[in-house]
Amino acid sequence: MHQNFDWLKSFYPHGFSLVFARQLEPGEILARLGCPPEAHRFMTVEDADDHAAEQSDERELFQAGTAGEWSFAVQPWGARILNDDAAVARVSQGTEIVVLVNTSTMPWFAHAIDGVEITSFDPSVPHIRYGTEPDRLLEPMQVSGILPAGSGSSPFFAAMEMAGREFGLVLDEEIFEDAELLTGTA
Repeated sequence: MHQNFDWLKSFYPHGFSLVFARQLEPGEILARLGCPPEAHRFMTVEDADDHAAEQSDERELFQAGTAGEWSFAVQPWGARILNDDAAVARVSQGTEIVVLVNTSTMPWFAHAIDGVEITSFDPSVPHIRYGTEPDRLLEPMQVSGILPAGSGSSPFFAAMEMAGREFGLVLDEEIFEDAELLTGTA
């Protein structure tokens, strides 16, 4: 499976992070990211962006939905999943997750199962990998142009394509254009 994710830049020009969780409800992803369930509500991406701009506090906004057998949560501008040391373990408890971060400070890819980080790396320096099985995705990294470093046009979007191909992740642009996604703040 091959999918081009470049269209995400038009929705999140200042960066974003995506967390995909296999067979986990969108509300549960938000709760595990620290968004109180009683405050979840449905909003379009445009309305959520306006809402975030109106807020005077430092809360972080997340929107979640479902794509096939995976649910996802997207955070504009930030990467709480990486800034909270326990977040990857907490969100992946009892399931499998794929994390893709594209912010102005860093791109990042991570794969975790049941609280354990399997592999993670910065797609722009893919020879430095972490996790219990840091070499698990070497072949998919080569196929996607992540390895050797600099062989693809955009290391981050090559990592997204690898994740799509390897884990069956699919995101439709229409979800972000029209649909109301479950929204929460942490």
